[in-house]
Amino acid sequence: EFQDGDVAFTNSSSPVSRVLDKRQGVASEKDYLVEYADGSQQWVGRSRLADYGSYITDYENRVRERAGLPTLRRSPRLSALDEEAVVREF
Repeated sequence: EFQDGDVAFTNSSSPVSRVLDKRQGVASEKDYLVEYADGSQQWVGRSRLADYGSYITDYENRVRERAGLPTLRRSPRLSALDEEAVVREF
């Protein structure tokens, strides 16, 4: 569970429950090892995980924490953009 209350996306046949690992994929794209709600695991390219950004951020923060580095934070200067964002549903 994430700070924003995000647990899993349920509009998928097998929603992602967490990101477990990262590797360098093809054509300089990063691949992430994701665990789905049904327990299966698969390497998935970053471009296919656009809707799961909070899971990737959580994974990156866990890695940084283990290395003794501070967690990633959004610049306060850019936080105003979050409030002005327009959400479009398709």
